[in-house]
Amino acid sequence: MDLIHSARKLTEDIVEKTVTGVSDAIYATGSAIEKGGSKITDLLTTSAGAVGDLGSGIYGQACSLVGATGTASNVQRALEKNENFEDIMAEEEAEDQKVRQSARVALDKVSGDDKKMVGVTSRKDLDCVSMLPLSKSPDAWKTAEPVTKTLESPYPFEQNGKRPTATELDVVYKSALGIVLNPVNKEYREELELYIKQMFGKSQEVHNAMKSSVSVDKIPTKFKVKLKLIDGKNMIARDANGKSDPYCFISIIKAVHLEMLLAAKQSMEKVSHTKGLGLDIKKSQVIPRSLNPTWNESYELELHDKNDILVIEVWDSDDIPVTFKEVGFSGFGKFLRDIGDSDDFMGRAHMPVSAISLTDKEKELILFSRNKKKQFGSVRVRVSLVGEKPAVDSAVAVEEHTQLVATVLDFESHVTGKYIKGWDTKITPLGDKLITLNATMNGLPQLQQAAVLFPLLQLYDKHINLSIIGYFGVVRAISVCQDQLPSGPSGSREAMAEHEKSQPAMVRSVLMCLGSLDDTLIGVLRRHHQFFNFKAEEGIEYLALHVELIKEIYTIVPFIERLEDMRKSLQQTMQDACMVATVGWIERLVAEAIPASPGEKERLLCYLEVIECIKQRLHNTVSGVVTVQSIFDEVGVDYYTLLFTIVDKQISAEIEDYLTNHIKRGHVSSYQLYLHLGDMLKLATNIPSKKRAELHLNEYHEWFTDLVADWIDFAADKCNVEIKRAITGLDQVVTVTENVKFSQSALSAAACFKRIAAFWNNLHWPQVVKQYGFMMRVVENISKAARFYVKESHDNLKRKGFHHDSASEEFVVTQQLCISLNDMEYVREELSKIPDTLQFDPMISRLGAVEGDQQAIAARRNLLNLVNSANDDVKFLINQVVSSIGEQIATDISHHIKRLINSDPKADLIQLMDPLMAYLSRNMGTFHSSSLVAVLEIMIEEIWNVIVNCYAQAIKTRLGQKAAKRVLTSIMELESFFYAGGDGLSKEQIKSDEFRVCLVLPDPCIRLYSIRPAD
Repeated sequence: MDLIHSARKLTEDIVEKTVTGVSDAIYATGSAIEKGGSKITDLLTTSAGAVGDLGSGIYGQACSLVGATGTASNVQRALEKNENFEDIMAEEEAEDQKVRQSARVALDKVSGDDKKMVGVTSRKDLDCVSMLPLSKSPDAWKTAEPVTKTLESPYPFEQNGKRPTATELDVVYKSALGIVLNPVNKEYREELELYIKQMFGKSQEVHNAMKSSVSVDKIPTKFKVKLKLIDGKNMIARDANGKSDPYCFISIIKAVHLEMLLAAKQSMEKVSHTKGLGLDIKKSQVIPRSLNPTWNESYELELHDKNDILVIEVWDSDDIPVTFKEVGFSGFGKFLRDIGDSDDFMGRAHMPVSAISLTDKEKELILFSRNKKKQFGSVRVRVSLVGEKPAVDSAVAVEEHTQLVATVLDFESHVTGKYIKGWDTKITPLGDKLITLNATMNGLPQLQQAAVLFPLLQLYDKHINLSIIGYFGVVRAISVCQDQLPSGPSGSREAMAEHEKSQPAMVRSVLMCLGSLDDTLIGVLRRHHQFFNFKAEEGIEYLALHVELIKEIYTIVPFIERLEDMRKSLQQTMQDACMVATVGWIERLVAEAIPASPGEKERLLCYLEVIECIKQRLHNTVSGVVTVQSIFDEVGVDYYTLLFTIVDKQISAEIEDYLTNHIKRGHVSSYQLYLHLGDMLKLATNIPSKKRAELHLNEYHEWFTDLVADWIDFAADKCNVEIKRAITGLDQVVTVTENVKFSQSALSAAACFKRIAAFWNNLHWPQVVKQYGFMMRVVENISKAARFYVKESHDNLKRKGFHHDSASEEFVVTQQLCISLNDMEYVREELSKIPDTLQFDPMISRLGAVEGDQQAIAARRNLLNLVNSANDDVKFLINQVVSSIGEQIATDISHHIKRLINSDPKADLIQLMDPLMAYLSRNMGTFHSSSLVAVLEIMIEEIWNVIVNCYAQAIKTRLGQKAAKRVLTSIMELESFFYAGGDGLSKEQIKSDEFRVCLVLPDPCIRLYSIRPAD
């Protein structure tokens, strides 16, 4: 993926939508932004260290926010005076917004005619266009102030900051006019005149006078054709293997010789030799076995007459043999014919020199057969005219070009008389055209142009601030023509410095600028956590530009060779810079988060803040349209793994030392820290398994071993406090289903159990033996809490008399009594779920795998004994409440049975039983409508046993025959009532031994041998 391409598109929009200086300063605050702010003095200190003398402009941008002279001392003075820095920054930003808005008003989209004049977009375009990116508006120059009207503003292109005098500007003005008026230049002459006139602020009268005084000797008298042979497409096959081995002859010939060449069957090289033409012929490399060859070779050809013709011939070389294996039997005939033959003609293309302009342009030339009736593919070239000035010293030409470029940059960088902070160096097509024409007329090679532009950009960056985008073109241009840079000795800096002294000024300038820019960019990368906001797309894109520019620099082999002993490969260099940045970032993060003398809990909370910030940074590294990880993938650096391993090493050492030597008791903060470290370790799934296995964080649980018991007890204590508060407080009733209700206290108790279980499950303790010990403690605490709640509920019921209404003569089952029973049963049921909730089985299985089956069986038994013991205790208390309720009901039932026995024998039995049945229906109806099924079942059985016992007590007295018959009949009716056709008590519950015994009447004449229903 071409990251710079996508980053460039987004950044171009950013430059127009934001104040670049303020934006860059925001990026420079890095982690401070993510954490909510930092000291501005720290920002300026770290920025200054990264930038160095020539700097990337970040330091200047940060300083410029105070609206003074842009120095750290001014910022410090502003702080000492307690000036509101945020207000100062806001005022500066508002001013910049106004400036940019006024500039944007005049900007229009690039027209169709001007789209051909676009800036550098890829390396292949570099030797034909400007080294500077082009503005989206070709007419933006019309709103800029003339350089003669901005003499009092800072001038960045001189070390002493002084502007050129008016006389010196007039010299540049005349030189520019001489370039534009050159008869060879036929493009945009009128537009360029207007551009120059606006740039220097001349009136029409002065302009005409200057125009008439332009010296003719400024116009080049000799030209060369500069040609780059790029590649060929769809060429004809001349070998038996279906391929060719193409190479080219390139030359400039006189028009009168064209027909002679076209009629010949030999190559132009042989024609020139046999006919004595003396042609200057260039021959390309042979590209073996290809019909779409790529050459990328550059040539310069002498030009003698404007009517000359550029000719390119393509031939198939027979010096590369074709084997029988390549052609097989089907191509055997052609294979034999090819043996011993000379090179084969593959096509010819030609174009008049008059069609070649001063601007380097790409052209596709069709290859024709000798009779011009067939097309044999095409070749792609870049071609332009290059002028020479034999009468003028080359140093003078370089100086004139330097002055012109500086003037154009000065002019284009102004909007309404003010420099744009963080200027992106985008110039208008006309400004680009003027610079290109001047270089062409003066015959300045690409490397020389870069040697002129590079120092000017860095001077501008040092004084005013320059967007990083401005460097791409010049670096890529140097990369394209790096073959012109000499290979120096690989040794000490002193040896290389001595070697460079012997090089031309052009080479020294380029190497010095590359070294300065490289040092600055690496310095920024070593602090990239501070400079780039990983949360914002703009910050990620700006980081992508820095990485891509370093990558471009490392394509310049002669420069990198000089640093071989002191600088490692690009991958290692980037990796080392990222390591330095991350180590420094972690140290600052910890230092800023932890106050001077924190308490134990305060320090742990600070660690939580640090871990959260790191987790966010790790997340941001792999999220977004263009991710930080993908940026560094382009240079072979696994950024995420590098970041994680460094964080792992530093944070582990810091936290382990503190936990081991300073924490004596576990509490909530240490448990939260444990969870945060576990969450961070989960993020390690993105790194290679080998690296993951080496992480210090893999053992993070060991740091907390002595604290786990405290966490468990703390959770239990908190649970008991909440339960007691719920019981003694205002215990609200909560409806679970339409009729069944609970107290809020019961739900709170169950919620506490679940929270303890959640705490345990979140612990994920890896060592199974210790896990078993901790689990025993957790189960014991939950069991204690369950006993505590049910005991408190039991005692509370007794204190309240089982919610009996004292105004009622009989015991009435109330809804509140049912709710209390529901509460206790609900807590018991939740207790019974503990083996599943705490996941006994998986832990027991792991324990068996480590300690053996016998240990696993014993462990299961111990855990279940804890749960079952607590369950039995809770059941016992519930049964006590049920028994107490039974005792209350027994009094009323005994009264009804005595009344039944002692009633008039002639009275209707059904009527006599109505009060008893009404009493039972009322109380059992309340249980039925308001109780859990388990509570309802136990209460029905208890009431039946109470009835049976009451009858047993009643029949101990001697009964008459009618009374005994009445007792028997009433019992049979009650049995039918409780059996309820199979929906009530079961036959087994009804036909209990106690029931059979109590129904053996003392009168020997009456015995009950069976009980209806028989079936």
